[in-house]
Amino acid sequence: MTRSLTADTLVDATTEELATYLRSGAINTRALTESIDYEGLDIDDWDRIKRIHFCLNADVHDFVNKLPERVRRVKTENQRQHVDTRGEIRGSINWSGTLRTWSDSGYADRSRFVCDTPYTEYDIAENRVLKRLLWQIHRTVTTDLRGVEYDWRRQYWTDDQIDRFSRLYKQNVHLNRIAAGQHISVTDQDLTAARRSRLDLYTEAYELLDRYQRLQSDGPVEILSELQVQSVV
Repeated sequence: MTRSLTADTLVDATTEELATYLRSGAINTRALTESIDYEGLDIDDWDRIKRIHFCLNADVHDFVNKLPERVRRVKTENQRQHVDTRGEIRGSINWSGTLRTWSDSGYADRSRFVCDTPYTEYDIAENRVLKRLLWQIHRTVTTDLRGVEYDWRRQYWTDDQIDRFSRLYKQNVHLNRIAAGQHISVTDQDLTAARRSRLDLYTEAYELLDRYQRLQSDGPVEILSELQVQSVV
């Protein structure tokens, strides 16, 4: 028999552990996770529950559904880098650098140039926030949810939705030019830049990543309180 994953299910399943917390001021998170008997889902740690809870949120779904169109207009910056060339010119010649290069070689090789070559920079604050968020979602739906072959999972993430999102995350030319999500360390300055962006892609990415980070810092009681509010609504 399959089970629908709802806020009521989570709240009801954790009543005993919550009562223990209220009596003693401590909560056994292992007993708590074991008491939530999702059919087909082997949950062995509280952090995993929080990741799954986040990815089942309607706002996350809406964000992912809008991503294919929005990601075509990711923000970039035009930059220039010094490039040493031989026999060709890329961009504009940096004469001070070129003259130093000629001088260092005793003016024996004037086919060498130092050029200011333009390039498109994707590694900017807003994109770091976006890619880190997408990595958190991608690793959860592909690792924690993909193998769950039960109706309650498909109510939120169908196989086709997971496949489409995974292809976009792995193959999109714009996303691939941003650093790998697992290697990104988002700073407060990055978050501020995304929050102040004029593009919904980044302001919503900020809101979701901020929500995810706060969720990770919350304990079981705070999350249960949120679920109880959701179940009433």
